[in-house]
Amino acid sequence: MTRFTSVFMALVLIITLGISCSDDSPTTPKPSEKSTIIVDRAPNDLDCNWQLLGPVSYSYNGTDDETLTDLEPGDYTLTWGVVTGWDRPDPAVQAQTVAAGGSVTFSGTYTEAVVEIVSAPDAPVGPATGVENQDLSFSASGAVSSYGHDVEYRFDWGDDSFSDWGIIAVQNSWATAGTYQVKAQARCIDHPTVISDWSDSTTVTITVYVAETVSVPDAPTGSATNQVGQSSVYTTSGAVSSYGDDLHYRFDWGDGSFSAWSVYTSESHSWATEGSYDVKAQARCAVHTTVESEWSTATVVTITAVAVETISTPDAPGGPVSGETDESLTYTASGAVSSFGHLVEYRFDFGDGTVTGWLYALTSVSHDWNTAGSYDVKVQARCRTHTTIESAWSAATTVEISDPAEIIPSLPGAINGVTDGIIDDPYEYIAYHSSQTNLGNAIEGRFDWGDGTFSEWIEPGPFSATHTWTTEGTYIVRYLARCVIHPDISASADSLIVNI
Repeated sequence: MTRFTSVFMALVLIITLGISCSDDSPTTPKPSEKSTIIVDRAPNDLDCNWQLLGPVSYSYNGTDDETLTDLEPGDYTLTWGVVTGWDRPDPAVQAQTVAAGGSVTFSGTYTEAVVEIVSAPDAPVGPATGVENQDLSFSASGAVSSYGHDVEYRFDWGDDSFSDWGIIAVQNSWATAGTYQVKAQARCIDHPTVISDWSDSTTVTITVYVAETVSVPDAPTGSATNQVGQSSVYTTSGAVSSYGDDLHYRFDWGDGSFSAWSVYTSESHSWATEGSYDVKAQARCAVHTTVESEWSTATVVTITAVAVETISTPDAPGGPVSGETDESLTYTASGAVSSFGHLVEYRFDFGDGTVTGWLYALTSVSHDWNTAGSYDVKVQARCRTHTTIESAWSAATTVEISDPAEIIPSLPGAINGVTDGIIDDPYEYIAYHSSQTNLGNAIEGRFDWGDGTFSEWIEPGPFSATHTWTTEGTYIVRYLARCVIHPDISASADSLIVNI
């Protein structure tokens, strides 16, 4: 190497070192710009995994409390790991920002987890016996989650088969006769791995299948006769299932129609035409509806044409055959009969245009006529149940109505006045009686003074007059009242002796 070359290389090295040591270099932070992160977990003796992620793809995994220095400033995320039997800190993922030269602390406390348990259910509830291939229902209950969660059940059928997890009631059948121990188990629906112990067992004895039979019911009971369109009720009984199951019944009405299957032992039916019909009953198992009995013995029902109700004609009304105008007379109806034996009711025609309404519970009624004449009183009846069924009108009872005899209702009595007097003095006398007859005609009256003279006819009242005697003596004073229209209608007062 030449001397020139050596000198040149020395100069290059000096220049290079000078550049490297310049204060203008921005690539490396000063030590005071680095950051610190503290990880503090509790309990301190718990081994737990945690991971810290940060800028520039920073990643660090730890298990204990640590202080991490010389870190780049920026956003950091710490994730607390899972520890069996412990609940992670909340939140399990924490994020913080650390400034240049600054420090942050990630703190997390693990808490000991409460372990969920599910209690064993009660022994299954269901039938203790059955037959081969018979569906039997079982239910389970009593299991409780310590977290209060809902639970579901499954069954061990005792023949190495199990039900699915699910509802609390299921059905099972056994193909082979024998004795089986049925148990139930429960689990948490939210945490299906949390499973209870098996329950106590329920013993189920399965016997060889014997075909079910239903015995023949009794012949239906009910009316042996009826009319077209009239409904009758028929009842059966006596059928029994060999399994002890409930039964359904139906009736054959003998006219090509049948009642529907029903739990009831009675049904009603009506026939549209006359004839004799064989009514029979049949039973079937309510559970196994294909298992039916034979038909019962028939009950013969005879249907006849509908009878038409009639009402016989009542007797002629009973009551007076004569009377006076405006006199109330009472008449009675009787004798009508319904062919169905129903009650009847009556109405009256009084022959003067007056017809009463139908008398629901009465057979007698009163009437008066205001005009003299001859009247035919008749009566009619109808069925109280079927009110369109009416009888003919009865024979008439003829009633003769006449005007009443004319009279003076209140007759004159004593004459009022002095009985002793002197001549030439006037004296007043008065008589008391009705001012009209019973027919409304006016009444007039006059005095006979006993001396051959009379007063004028006095009308209307008061019936009084004054008289003077001119000769001494004893006089008999009389008074006569009469109808103005019919003077022959009259009445006299008691005479009065007057001494003058």
